[in-house]
Amino acid sequence: MKMKLLLSTALFSLICLLFIDSIVVADEKTKQPKQPKQPEILKGSAPPDYKMLKRTLGGAYFVKKSFKEKYDQIKSQLKELKKEIAAGKISSWQATRRLKKLKEELIVINKLMEDDKILVSPAKVFQQTETTEFKLSKEKFLVINADGITLKGWDGETVKCVLEKKILTDGKAPAKEEFQSVQVIHKQGIFPGYVGQTKEWTDNKIFEVENDKKLTDEFKEIRVKWLRSSRERYQEFEKFQGREIDRIKVFGLAHRQGNRHIFYEATSPTGGGIAGGSWIRHASLTVYVPKCQKIILGGYRTRLKVENVNSDLIISESGGQGNEGVFLIKDLEGNLRVKNALLHSVENVNGNVLIENTISRSLGGSSQPWHTKIMSSGSSVETSFKNIKGDLKLWFQKADLKIESVTGQIDVLNEFGNTELIFEKNLADKAHRIISLSGSIRTRIRKPKEFSLPVIAATSSGSVRSNLFNSHINDFMVFNEDSSDGTRRYWQGLRSEKTNEHKTMDYSRILRINKAFNNLERSPGLDLISRNGLVIVDK
Repeated sequence: MKMKLLLSTALFSLICLLFIDSIVVADEKTKQPKQPKQPEILKGSAPPDYKMLKRTLGGAYFVKKSFKEKYDQIKSQLKELKKEIAAGKISSWQATRRLKKLKEELIVINKLMEDDKILVSPAKVFQQTETTEFKLSKEKFLVINADGITLKGWDGETVKCVLEKKILTDGKAPAKEEFQSVQVIHKQGIFPGYVGQTKEWTDNKIFEVENDKKLTDEFKEIRVKWLRSSRERYQEFEKFQGREIDRIKVFGLAHRQGNRHIFYEATSPTGGGIAGGSWIRHASLTVYVPKCQKIILGGYRTRLKVENVNSDLIISESGGQGNEGVFLIKDLEGNLRVKNALLHSVENVNGNVLIENTISRSLGGSSQPWHTKIMSSGSSVETSFKNIKGDLKLWFQKADLKIESVTGQIDVLNEFGNTELIFEKNLADKAHRIISLSGSIRTRIRKPKEFSLPVIAATSSGSVRSNLFNSHINDFMVFNEDSSDGTRRYWQGLRSEKTNEHKTMDYSRILRINKAFNNLERSPGLDLISRNGLVIVDK
């Protein structure tokens, strides 16, 4: 009897185990992770004989293939011509003649493409505009953090913000919440997290840390070092620290704020196109400002336009890459300070201009030809400066700079880019310099007979050229035995002889080159130095 009971119990347990196992297996089958749903891709197509000209929000513009190929050919010739000019392979009059011809051809083809272009937009763009106004605090310090910024001066007493919202859809009208989620947020207050702490606050914190007996010496050193570096990082915002400021930012465009992607393709059977994703929500901000003490701009990537503004302006850590888009400042009554921000044009500034762009904005990338991986930088970003009524101090890692009409001191360090200086009148009676490591330096003196400042054009491993053939221009070759880094270098170049300083022995020229290269105090003059590039002084 006991044996039967044991067998029955064992059999019952086995059946239960099999039943439970079958439930678990079935449950595991039903709980298999679902494959993620592939996003819907909106598609649009251009005629077969059309080629993409440029992308736009929601799609792309296409033109006849023959027009686009002609346009690319002219742009390629312009690029090669600039290389020839920078390398000194072509004379000034030849360059001017070819440049004029290519620009005339470019105007014609641009007109043809403008009349012919068609828009292929798989995603539909819906638009809405919202306007807000507010009064500035008594300090009149303004901070703007947004993309697609247009800043305009006006006679009103308030700050007016016009927010243009754009929503991409598959053709259906967007929900009201999409537009409502994008908004301008204005706050007044003290913002140490954005502009940094005051010097007094930092000094007090350092004193507290150094006299805290609970902390180890190692931790004190680390903490004090961090406080001082933080202070240095926000040094350019010192005037804003500890003061009430007005801050504007656009909310609703980031992923964490609910923005998502839409995917589309705009192609042509023979002309390529675009394929990828874009944010659903977009916005551009136009801000009308009265006279301010100082304005900070930041966060832009696709566009910046500053026009007729009466204020000192600070721009920090902004901009996309390359020569696409519009990034310009025009008619500014005040000083301009820029740090690592993309700009294409600065014109008509009544104040000093100080720019430090040590982060290259050129479009580069990688390629893998013939089983070889290559990383390379792109072409230099072109930036022009014109009609600056004050000092111009520039430090670029790599850019194609064009400078014209500066009333104050010119101090340019363009490490690996090309620089062109043009002036109709004599420069200010100050020590000017243009320095490069490997880029070319080209100076055009429109009226050489009226130019009175002494000039030194020097290179260590490159070449120097000038068409100013007169008794005041002579060549020199010297060895440098007094370099700041302790090295001995060879310099060669051309020099003017309009002052006693430049008529003296070679040792004075050695000192002049050293002082100019290291930006030390020296007498008035124009110093053009490229270690491994071409230096040209032309009329």
